[in-house]
Amino acid sequence: YDALVGRLQPLDLVLLGLGEDGHTASLFPGNPALEAAGWAVAVHGAPKPPPDRVSLTLGCLRNARRVIFLVTGAEKAEALRRAQAGQVPAGLIPGAEWLVDEAAAA
Repeated sequence: YDALVGRLQPLDLVLLGLGEDGHTASLFPGNPALEAAGWAVAVHGAPKPPPDRVSLTLGCLRNARRVIFLVTGAEKAEALRRAQAGQVPAGLIPGAEWLVDEAAAA
């Protein structure tokens, strides 16, 4: 999978969500997958089901031409603040655009 994703670099557009803990693309705070090289990574021990997944790496997301986050709901407000301060994985992608509803922005 890493080789396939590598052939597609840079990705033109990546649309992402934001978890209440600040994760995105199965890249959870404190998970070793955040440090992975290459374009794709196996994620083990995710705090929500399923525990084992495959994700794009942080490097792959940072390499994309355009990254857009779609964030809705009051339950995401604190995670959004932390992401915009660069304190959680979703906030580690420079130049990302944020489409946010009023509840998440409050």
